[in-house]
Amino acid sequence: MGKPLTRNWVWHVDQTAAEIWPLLADTARINEARKLPRQQIEETPQPDGSVRYVARARMGPIKLEWREKPVNWVSEQWFEHCRYFTRGPLSLLCASMTLTSEGKGCRIDYKVEAAAANWFGRLLLATGFFSAAERDTAKTIKEAAAFAAGTGEVLFEYEPPKTSPEIEARTERMVAAIEATPNGHGLARRIADLVLNGQEVDLWHVRPLALARQWKSEPLPVIEACLQSVKTGLLELRWDVLCPRCRVAKAWVGTLDRLPEMAHCPSCNIDYDSDFSKNVEAGFRPAAGLRKLESGEYCLFGPMSTPHIKAQIFVEAGKARMIAATLPAGPYRLRTLEAGPECDIECAGSGFPEVIVGDESVTAGPAAE
Repeated sequence: MGKPLTRNWVWHVDQTAAEIWPLLADTARINEARKLPRQQIEETPQPDGSVRYVARARMGPIKLEWREKPVNWVSEQWFEHCRYFTRGPLSLLCASMTLTSEGKGCRIDYKVEAAAANWFGRLLLATGFFSAAERDTAKTIKEAAAFAAGTGEVLFEYEPPKTSPEIEARTERMVAAIEATPNGHGLARRIADLVLNGQEVDLWHVRPLALARQWKSEPLPVIEACLQSVKTGLLELRWDVLCPRCRVAKAWVGTLDRLPEMAHCPSCNIDYDSDFSKNVEAGFRPAAGLRKLESGEYCLFGPMSTPHIKAQIFVEAGKARMIAATLPAGPYRLRTLEAGPECDIECAGSGFPEVIVGDESVTAGPAAE
């Protein structure tokens, strides 16, 4: 491996860290908008209960393969993401972002570290790699700040797939048919625009309650419009079985009579029941005849993929790690990433306690300063 090279950049925005974090930590959305390739993830359970993650992707003629390790982060404060390549021009690529309050806004520190694996990697790092990273990151931050300020119509500039005239005509007929019923509520055009022009990260699991919040609409009209869109052929209904740990749908069916009693989450390495009152969710996705979604991930471990996790930290066995973090008062669950022990605590907000992970237990120690 070549010697790692590092570049640091600083930006200042008018938004608070709480306002800008969910936009800049949405790494899957950012990667799709930047036209980065989808990743095929291989998840292999290990004898100790952990999971080995190997990702593969292709950028033009270059085949990439790397060991995907869980991202470290503290919500609204910082994240760091490293990839260890076994194939491609680089052997190492790490990116980290830190948000620091600054008056009414915040300062954004961004660092990229990369090491070459071969002559092509050395050439890449010596020419346009870091300048491209700076340019792309600056563009992302500018777009996120504009969207947060209400001056940007879309979060990130994104080029949707080209749609044939035939599909556009079919979609227009569907919109008219939906609005001809009592269930359109003037929302059919918005749903159609989402289907044809939305980012894939928004289309794998279309949630009507989330749409209602985004569109500043009452929930019931959005639900009715989505259900009517299924009858008309604009959307497909699916029943998702959410993992109780990561809360990501790892099993889904088209009809309730096919709902499995058990499901498996390869990311958390657990089997879990389907409980209709707790982890079965009705969702939607575009009808396959209008917009076919490709398989693959844009980012497996981005912080906004599991926004309920406020801090995720990798610590080697037998080691300790001190983390700078300010977490609000309230209930928290301390647990390992994969299946294992866990502990529920109530944090007073004056200092978060030590988290002590043993062979058979997770416990909370005294509060830190």
